[in-house]
Amino acid sequence: MRRRTIARTVRLDGAGLLSRSAASAILKPGRAGQGIVLNERIKAELSQASVREHTTCLGRGRHQVGMVEHLLAACAGVGITDVEVEVAGGELPFLDGSSRPFVAAMKRVGLIDLSDDVTPLTPVGTLTVRRGCSSISVQPASRLSIACRTDLPGVRPQEVELCLTAKVFELDVAPARTFGRLDEAVAIFKRRHRLGFALTRRDGIVCPARERMSAEPVRHKILDLMGDLWLLGRPLHAHVRAISPSHELNIALARELEAS
Repeated sequence: MRRRTIARTVRLDGAGLLSRSAASAILKPGRAGQGIVLNERIKAELSQASVREHTTCLGRGRHQVGMVEHLLAACAGVGITDVEVEVAGGELPFLDGSSRPFVAAMKRVGLIDLSDDVTPLTPVGTLTVRRGCSSISVQPASRLSIACRTDLPGVRPQEVELCLTAKVFELDVAPARTFGRLDEAVAIFKRRHRLGFALTRRDGIVCPARERMSAEPVRHKILDLMGDLWLLGRPLHAHVRAISPSHELNIALARELEAS
């Protein structure tokens, strides 16, 4: 597979999920082999990754960028390996809570293949990580496929299995919006993020009132998993089976894969 970047600079503006203030991301074409670099010094790699308030964060100390998973998932979905990202506000903008705005922005300015190749990572055998009732297992395959099941309060168990081509990601994963606990009024959150859709609170979980697609919550879990696995720095060729995954478990799996 060829390394890939964007053809021109593009900017996305919004508000941060955690900071509750203005946030922006300027995406610039990258050089072959540089990887995904945020604010000139933070590399999207596992050594820089941590989890903060149920979101993936990169960096250390004063130099940190939060809420990176939706951008990373977009990069994974369209195959972006090298890009520079200038972030203002300490985290990526929340936008609509999915990867679709990032994918749309990248496609709008164009994607270009670079001169170098990147070798996919294929696990040697079956690998499993567990925490409580949650687990993720991987086994070698010729491409990436993910089967995911999740159980949420107030929602019937959901399960989706997808073979993750770029087209499948764009149509069946990228639009899936996030959900989670919210400690402020739903109306205030919706107004601050200028969301064009209604939200509802079910058993303490805030989510879109109407699903954008069938089984949207579990599809967003696949989105998050793809974003966290892109911290490996190259595509994963494996069949992945996830049960109620989390960012902590996703990153634990990626670290096991990196060390294997």
